[in-house]
Amino acid sequence: MPSYHDVVVYCGNVEYRIADNYAYKLTCTKTGGWRFWFIWDKVEKLLGGEYDGKPFCITVKGRVICEKKPNWKDIKKPSGAEGWNGVVANG
Repeated sequence: MPSYHDVVVYCGNVEYRIADNYAYKLTCTKTGGWRFWFIWDKVEKLLGGEYDGKPFCITVKGRVICEKKPNWKDIKKPSGAEGWNGVVANG
């Protein structure tokens, strides 16, 4: 049975794995379609969406759920705050 650990969202050429970051939120509404957010410390940043005009894809266990697969050779990992993995280092 698939879980959120199996969900991967591609916004542009960046690959986001839902399970890698607790600040990721995937939503779907009738009017907005699928949208992928980074929400942290009362700030909501839309990373991509079904109707935002740039490439967008959702896969679950490798099966495409929304849109089409991106050009795999150009895929990057998230950077900055969106790439945070939830680990807090004591300094």
